[in-house]
Amino acid sequence: MDSRTILATGMLLAGLFLPTDARADGDEKTPPKGDAKVYTLNFSPAAQAANLVREPCQLIDAGCRANIVNDTVISVVASAEAQAKVAELLRQVDLPPHSQTFHLMILAAGMERLPSVDLPEGAARALGESSRLLPYKGYRLLEQGLLTTTERGRIALGDPETGFEAQLRMEGGADPRVPLLIRSFEMTRAKWEQVGENRIRRTVIETSFTIKPGETVVLGASRLDGGDKALVVLVTAVAGA
Repeated sequence: MDSRTILATGMLLAGLFLPTDARADGDEKTPPKGDAKVYTLNFSPAAQAANLVREPCQLIDAGCRANIVNDTVISVVASAEAQAKVAELLRQVDLPPHSQTFHLMILAAGMERLPSVDLPEGAARALGESSRLLPYKGYRLLEQGLLTTTERGRIALGDPETGFEAQLRMEGGADPRVPLLIRSFEMTRAKWEQVGENRIRRTVIETSFTIKPGETVVLGASRLDGGDKALVVLVTAVAGA
């Protein structure tokens, strides 16, 4: 028998011979100081809400119990002071999902000098700054559109033959001081193509990024058929939308 087995056995035997009262005191949970109160959630899942309030509640009332009744209801047993803290926390988190509008602009870029493209001020400034890093001399607006979503969104830009389709998945927005995380952004050609036995849409750009309300992000350039022309995609998170 090795030393680890002996130690474990010794601990077990020691536990068996503890006085009854000593074991009871260690196992007994602190009783709550108040009555039960039921909270109905309008937007947040009950499991998420219960996990959020449990620790702050127990810091005030060590006996606090936060139980899940169903998907939209939790029950909290605690003192009046702890219940007030629970209610405050739930008011802060049980909010409708944040809705964000994005202005998507698709530009054709080339080596030929063209008149300045008519863009919103912020988008024009972002394109001007990015143009220092891009080899292109002229830009032309092909398609644009507004996409509003709380988490996932999709938009068709242009006609089904020559246009595009964009989709994104967003996280954040509850705190305006924290940038939105675009966990995935993908733009494809709108037209389906037959490749062998599969029908596909060709991907133009696929990426992820962060963006703040009012900010425009320039998503690089995707060359067209290997030539000297490309597509440049601008995404603006519309402020106050």
